[in-house]
Amino acid sequence: MKKQYEEIRKKHDLPSYEELNKDFEIYSISKEDDIIREILKKMSNTIDFYINMLEDIIQPDSRFYTLKESNIVDKNLRIEVNKTYNKLMFLNRTNIELHLDYEEEKATQLIKNLFVEWQTIKKELIPVVKTLKESWLKNAEIKPERGYFG
Repeated sequence: MKKQYEEIRKKHDLPSYEELNKDFEIYSISKEDDIIREILKKMSNTIDFYINMLEDIIQPDSRFYTLKESNIVDKNLRIEVNKTYNKLMFLNRTNIELHLDYEEEKATQLIKNLFVEWQTIKKELIPVVKTLKESWLKNAEIKPERGYFG
């Protein structure tokens, strides 16, 4: 697959195999697959994972971890979370649009654009993930008078 990707990369001026693999784990794509479509699926899976993580902050459900983590996020970080979420959703919807009207040239352009945008988004996600992680080092506030939330 790596050899086939190298041909596609040269033709369309795409990021290196190593760069894509580092961020989107493309190593599992088979040489029999449509490599471009499969790379987009891998990218989409990564984006979807972080969309779901940010949704848990923006709109927590009744699971304990979402409630605890969302309570630790301050107003400024919440604003940044929303900005990053919007970027991710735009990329997600762009990918869906491409799947509905697929053209190889558009697909390779999306791979390039998504890869570049992802480099910024990763940096935006780091403080969010650190804040969420650190929330688990703090004691949860337990209020027995709250009762059932359902």
